[in-house]
This record gives sequence, C-alpha cells and structure tokens, in this order.
Amino acid sequence: MLATTHYLRLDELDVEQVFPPEGLSYEFAELRVVDDLDLYARHGHKIGPGGGASVLKMVEEQMRSIIMGHCHRQAIVQKTKWIDGVARTFTGVEVGTMSRVVHGLGYASAGSPDWQQGFGVFQIHDGLYTAELARFINGSLSWRDWSYR
Repeated sequence: MLATTHYLRLDELDVEQVFPPEGLSYEFAELRVVDDLDLYARHGHKIGPGGGASVLKMVEEQMRSIIMGHCHRQAIVQKTKWIDGVARTFTGVEVGTMSRVVHGLGYASAGSPDWQQGFGVFQIHDGLYTAELARFINGSLSWRDWSYR
C-alpha cells in the first residue's frame, strides 16, 4: 500500500488526518480542538504586520477562537464582541514555528523573517481552556518556570 497514512501508521497512532473543504487548499483545513469548545486549529492564510495581527483578522472574520501557524510568529490576542447584549471573548493564538529559522528557509523576503521558534500549550478543564506559549530562545526551550538547554 502506497498511502501516507499507512507508512506513517496514523491509524495505529490514532491520528486523525484533516482535509480542507472541496476545492480549497491546506490553509483552509481545520480541526475543532474539543467538541464542546468554540476553539479551532488551522494552518491559516492571512498575514498582517506584527505579532497577533494575522490571527486577529481570522478571529474577527469568523467570530470564534482560532489556533494558527501560518505566519510562524508567536502571539496570543483576545477580542471581545457583544452579541445580543452578551460579551463574548474570542482568543487567537499564533503558535510559532518548530523549524530552525535560518535565512527565511529560502522563501521569506529579505531572508530575515519576523518568526519565533516555539509551540502553543493548551490546558482544557471544565469546558474552559488556557493558552500559553513555549518558546525556544538561543537554543533553549522555556515554558513557565521550566527550561531545557
């Protein structure tokens, strides 16, 4: 069998592969992180200047919380909207990149992108969640009061 799912043993590892809607590319594939939460993970397709701007555009358009990786930056932003007289706060998280940032990986303009190495950490409890960023700085991983060199 020549399927990627077979070679990567995704079924055995209980990994769900997510595909974009018909006719759209991978940037539009998304996964609801937890069934009962309005929190979605997607690659993304928007770019804005500065940390948080890209995911904020998506949050404002979709009126839901979004985890995004497209811009390779790290940021957590929030937007409160009043819907039918009730305040709803949506969260946008840019999780960064796990790649080694060297000369823009050959496609970022001028070879010096505004990217940050790291990943997002989410804790879910009683229908709520918290979002945090773990960061790689100068070759060391830092998260909360923990670091690995």
